[in-house]
Amino acid sequence: MSDTAVEQFWSELEGLLKRHSLENGLTYVEALGVLCMVRAKLEQDVLSDDDDNDVEESDITS
Repeated sequence: MSDTAVEQFWSELEGLLKRHSLENGLTYVEALGVLCMVRAKLEQDVLSDDDDNDVEESDITS
């Protein structure tokens, strides 16, 4: 995926969060915080040299 496509994906995902965050009981700021944590974890996994790049449920919920 090109950098432009990745940025467009995150932008569209942020828009979805903005529209639907209140429906799920989260404020937009809380939903955006979760998005930032997930994005950081995914980028860390992509950049790491480890073969174990799976995102564990505990990584997201902690």
